[in-house]
Amino acid sequence: MVQRLLEMIPTMTPVNQKIGNYILDHQSEVGFMTIAQLSEKVEVSKASIVRFSRQLHFEGFNDLKKTIQMEIKKELSPYEKIKFTTLDSASKEEQLKKLGNNELKNVETTLKKIKAREIFRVVKYLEEAKKIFISGFGMSTNLARMMEYSLLSVIEKPVFVLGGSVSDFALETNRMSERDVLFLISFPVYSREINFVSGIAKKRSTPICLLTDSLTCPASKVASLIILCETASLLRINSYAAPLAVIHIITNMLILNSKEKAEQNVKKVMDIEKEGYKNLDVYLKSLI
Repeated sequence: MVQRLLEMIPTMTPVNQKIGNYILDHQSEVGFMTIAQLSEKVEVSKASIVRFSRQLHFEGFNDLKKTIQMEIKKELSPYEKIKFTTLDSASKEEQLKKLGNNELKNVETTLKKIKAREIFRVVKYLEEAKKIFISGFGMSTNLARMMEYSLLSVIEKPVFVLGGSVSDFALETNRMSERDVLFLISFPVYSREINFVSGIAKKRSTPICLLTDSLTCPASKVASLIILCETASLLRINSYAAPLAVIHIITNMLILNSKEKAEQNVKKVMDIEKEGYKNLDVYLKSLI
């Protein structure tokens, strides 16, 4: 929402600019104000605040306020989320219900926001690329590895994961070209390494598909395509249910677009695994 405000304020009426600037400067306070309190603070009518909210595509001020509250929660550190939660006072059944509903809501919200053409474009980039580079740092490294495994099981082209320290992925980045694609996964706290990797991709004219939670992600400035995921977590920085769902959808779309090839590749992998376990069984029996 902050990004949306920053983009829209210059084109707003003076009254709406006044409201917008106040919200940007007092976001944590506005998230818990009534419409009457905000009206008094900004010195505009309640009707003006409602019109302002609708200009931002909210039904009214309450919807705007809920979004602000969600963004405030996102900015809390993990230990602050744990410190301020009241979920521990609920019954175990209620805890399970709220935690589960949070994950479901993240996936549902993400799938509602994503446009079909965005998924189709990512799939096209992956299909047409000579080489695929997937990059993620911190917890996102695990997402990158899972995507690597999914892709290698259904396609026949080089796939490289860029993670760890610079010395770990420097050789791979040297192979980037305009005929490849970089699938970049980045969620708060945004690592400094993503700036380095995306910078190299930009210099080499390598298209960047970015999977992130917000346009405030540093790599969004150079991305060719951005898919936004809802990652709200009740007790941690990020939930990864939605990003995993998006990665799963993308890899399955690749299968559907080349069903026979994907079938052959999966069969080859399974045959290799079967042969490997067969040889392992023979070896283990020889030790007895």
